[in-house]
Amino acid sequence: MFSENLSVRVLQILDSKDMSYEVAAELCGMSPRNMGNIIRNRVQPKLFTVEKLCNGLEVTPNELLLEKRSKQTPKKVTMVKALCSGGSYYPVCPGCQITLEREYQNYCDRCGQRLDWSGFDTAIVLLPGMD
Repeated sequence: MFSENLSVRVLQILDSKDMSYEVAAELCGMSPRNMGNIIRNRVQPKLFTVEKLCNGLEVTPNELLLEKRSKQTPKKVTMVKALCSGGSYYPVCPGCQITLEREYQNYCDRCGQRLDWSGFDTAIVLLPGMD
């Protein structure tokens, strides 16, 4: 997941700066081949490489490593998942369908979807094995 997010974020940053990966590689002090491998998600970059990317692209580590929250239109949380019968219920993200760790957070930790909790009281309950 980490390298996949990194690949997507590098492409988004290059696109926003209207920059080719060859130019970015030069600014980051790495070979175009290495930059291409990062963009194509073929390598697991070391921390030193992540630092070079941040410096060369003039972004913070959070801007580089965290998926851009582009899903600003909130979606209603309408499903909850029961992990065991009679147990706790966990909300399901309407964007990526993963089980959220807690209620009433503003965004999904995985996909960045903005969440609307107004329909949560009448959410559909998914029992174990109903995925």
